[in-house]
Formats: sequence, C-alpha cells, structure tokens
Amino acid sequence: MSWLELLCFVEGLPEDSATKAALAGDTEGRRWTQADWLAAYQANLLQILIRIQWAGHGIKGTPDLHPVEVPVLDIPPSDEDISRMERREQQLQALSRLRPVEAIPGRDELAALDASLKSRRGSVNS
Repeated sequence: MSWLELLCFVEGLPEDSATKAALAGDTEGRRWTQADWLAAYQANLLQILIRIQWAGHGIKGTPDLHPVEVPVLDIPPSDEDISRMERREQQLQALSRLRPVEAIPGRDELAALDASLKSRRGSVNS
C-alpha cells in the first residue's frame, strides 16, 4: 500500500472511528461525531434557557439540571489559526481607533432605563 492509498483510506474513515477521533485530539477515547457535538450543544443551551425562564418567573430554588460533559480535545493551534487571531486582533484595534468619541445620542435615556430596571429588580427580590 502506498502512502497516498493510506492517506485516502484514513480520510475515508467514518467520523466516529478511533483513528479520526485521535487525529481530532480526543484524549479520553470518546468518539463524537458532528451530530453528537450538536446535540450536546443544544442540550446545554436548552438548560441555560430553562434556568433563565426559572429565574424570570421567580420560582424558588434551582432546577435540577446537569450540563452535558463534552470531551476535552488536545489540539494545539496551528500557525494559520494563530495568524488569523493576530489579524483579527489588529483589525479590532484599528476599528477601536476609528470609533467616534463624541457623545452617543440617547445615552442618558439608556442610563435612566437601566436605573429603573435595577430598581425594579431590587423591589422584586425584597
């Protein structure tokens, strides 16, 4: 078998194979597919929304929810990832220099709204 054939073979393996999991950085031996990652993300997001609704309705106590534990992946960032992060940081710095310094219209209204919301929250908790 040539190296090219071996590469084609490895790339053709299913996502939940041990080899693909090891290449992705799976240190715990858990073989997750894209569907598993998506389902875990959705379950954790749903639990956050439940907690928000629970607190929003003023229900006493906390819901008995346990987040889905995802596997830890040990993949060092590639040079491409590092250069992309550096470029993004430079772009953000350039944009922050272009931000207008003058007063933002409606800022006082937002401060008043924030103060009234905080006072309501204080009266609800009392």
